[in-house]
Amino acid sequence: SVFQRVAQICTPKNRFFRLFHYDFLTAKFPVAKATAATPRANDYEVQLEHRRDDVVRVLSTRRVFSQGYSHGYEKDNGPVTCNFPLEDVPVKEWIRFTARPVNSFMRKGAEIATEWFRFDGKSIPKKLA
Repeated sequence: SVFQRVAQICTPKNRFFRLFHYDFLTAKFPVAKATAATPRANDYEVQLEHRRDDVVRVLSTRRVFSQGYSHGYEKDNGPVTCNFPLEDVPVKEWIRFTARPVNSFMRKGAEIATEWFRFDGKSIPKKLA
């Protein structure tokens, strides 16, 4: 398998937000479904955030499309993935990942996020596994 050292995260608060560890961290989250009040997501803004004391900074921002986006709404139901190289992830600091849908008018939806955790550079904390 491509993933030789895999640790899966399902946070107690957000069981739909999973991370895998290899030479990068991959954030996986579900596709945002359209409702009568909200249109379909065009893409997603995924951020790596760092917290020190009461200051939160965004270290890295990625814009990604879902895997089935080009196939139409009915077939767009798989998880969305976003890779962050380990060089972007601070070691032994408090971090979390957030994701929010963005529609075609650049309007952002509600975000989902992991809990804050410390990444030791090798594995994901067991309390989040």
